[in-house]
Amino acid sequence: MIWSFILAGLGVVSLILTGRKKKSGWVVALINSGLWVIYAITSGQYGFLMSSAIFIIVQTRNLIAWAKDDREANHLS
Repeated sequence: MIWSFILAGLGVVSLILTGRKKKSGWVVALINSGLWVIYAITSGQYGFLMSSAIFIIVQTRNLIAWAKDDREANHLS
């Protein structure tokens, strides 16, 4: 049960960081999603696997987009 609280906490941290426009928020979110995969497998709650896979895809896409935007912004300034 402690794992679900830790994972929820990491999710909140990732939301706060991304809300502050920090790329590290997406990194924390990706790590958290990976941990959800482990949690789903070890606890036998396989329904979390599909949502984790979707989150990993979206978070990876967003991290790449933010990194690209950051490079372009730094290049222009």
